[in-house]
Amino acid sequence: MKAFLVGLAAALVVAAGALAKDGVVARLENPVALSYPPGAKITLIWTLRAGKKPFGAGGIYVRLNGGRKNPATELATGRFRARLTVPRGGVRSIVIAVPAWASTPGGTHRADWRLPIVNDPTR
Repeated sequence: MKAFLVGLAAALVVAAGALAKDGVVARLENPVALSYPPGAKITLIWTLRAGKKPFGAGGIYVRLNGGRKNPATELATGRFRARLTVPRGGVRSIVIAVPAWASTPGGTHRADWRLPIVNDPTR
């Protein structure tokens, strides 16, 4: 069982590396939603692309201001949606990420891969 978990972790790390190598980037379709006032319920929509090709993946999530992870729904290959609440003080940072694992001499640990957002309005 341990060998299986180590193999799975290695595969996920390789998959995250493949994402980086393939140049997967996120593009927000409605970045203005991030400027809504604190407490507003918003629906954020974005695409993931590797070059010109849509990129689909499971487990994608978005996080505002380092808060909780909000799961995304894949609407079509490479197009995602998440329902969020604008945090107190407004949106100061946004992260879109793919769950991943890393295996090191110290053990296996979570090492999610953050996708670059080409039109991030918080930068």
